[in-house]
Amino acid sequence: MTKIIEHITTGIEQPQDDDYLWRYFKSFDRLKSFLSGKIFLAPLSSYEDYFESITPTHFYLHQFINNLQILQANSDSRSFSPFDFKNIFEKFQLNWITESLGRLWNIYDQEKIRQIIKEQLQNLPNIIENHILLQQRTYASCWFVSNNIEEDFLMWKSYSKVGGFAIKIKYSEFKNILNHSLELEDNKHFLDTSHTKLIKGGIIRYHNFMHGGDWIEGIKSVPLPFFKHSSYKNEKEFRLCVEQITPSNELNKVTFYDSMLWDKCEIILHPSTTITEYEKYKALLKKHKLNIRPRFSNIISRCKGDEKKIVENLFNT
Repeated sequence: MTKIIEHITTGIEQPQDDDYLWRYFKSFDRLKSFLSGKIFLAPLSSYEDYFESITPTHFYLHQFINNLQILQANSDSRSFSPFDFKNIFEKFQLNWITESLGRLWNIYDQEKIRQIIKEQLQNLPNIIENHILLQQRTYASCWFVSNNIEEDFLMWKSYSKVGGFAIKIKYSEFKNILNHSLELEDNKHFLDTSHTKLIKGGIIRYHNFMHGGDWIEGIKSVPLPFFKHSSYKNEKEFRLCVEQITPSNELNKVTFYDSMLWDKCEIILHPSTTITEYEKYKALLKKHKLNIRPRFSNIISRCKGDEKKIVENLFNT
């Protein structure tokens, strides 16, 4: 058994105790795993966001190459070599990259910064490989943070579908559960116990990486998996993370002993749920002898007039 002795890392922002955590699911089958007290964590490599856990050095080298390719395709670049670093930044207005990397490396000599960039570009395959490895061995469970007791339209549309459901729990209760003993496992064996396992939890910090001052400062105290690009800020994500020593092909699970989660949570069914689907959920909960009843979403009933018709159509498509 791998004991979790700490679940919060210093520097990671936490929700307020009165906030709610929401998790949205696409299928009835996902409820079955929750009924055993298990929450699955998926590797960051399975997420759609390539920039998950990217380092600033990698990001700015990535931007340098992308911008150079785009700008060269639309400019007369025959007058110099692509790696003529004396002119390239001015010609393509890429000095913002040297400024960002200079801040990261604490170097302000422009010539020196450009020379390091040139050297780092030669090392880019290794930087990319390390990024992929970090994504493969970092597992996360992602929740939506809200101070509202009602569901979120965007989350239903993005992370669920007809027949799906959501789980809601107050953060103070969730935090209390995390303070009890947990175990991490995969489908075949417990994780490597030669290293102490910490499950880290907290709110994602969103930054426009193109203007990376706060991001560059933030990584000094907050782990990389707790940063995302500002284009995702509407998700208001709370994340549980654990890092394996080596990647595994299996999804890891956090196990809540005695199914404590179910004493404190609420199950809300997708806005387009039928009576038949409702009865299926209710029967499963009864089978597991749980004194909780799923409830229908009220997100449509909260709308009025034309707005209600639009929302109904959106959920049925």
